[in-house]
Amino acid sequence: MDILNKVMNDPILMGVAVLIAILVVFSILKKLFKFLGVVIAIAVLYVLYLTQVEGMSYEDATDETMQKGKELIEGAKETIKDLQYDIPEQGQ
Repeated sequence: MDILNKVMNDPILMGVAVLIAILVVFSILKKLFKFLGVVIAIAVLYVLYLTQVEGMSYEDATDETMQKGKELIEGAKETIKDLQYDIPEQGQ
């Protein structure tokens, strides 16, 4: 706790800590935006596949893509809930 008090009381160390926190948040957001770009590209390619190869209308292909996305999100939520109970809390 002595280090925490030093950082909180020294304005230079506090500035450095804030700068490091901002850089960490920025790098996380940057990776999330890259991931979002990849997901959007995959969804567009899937819609193109459905409309061009399968012969579906644009509306049907979009609806199917939205449905598949919702199913994936629900599956991910269930997986996260299952993993949440498997991780032991600290101190036990």
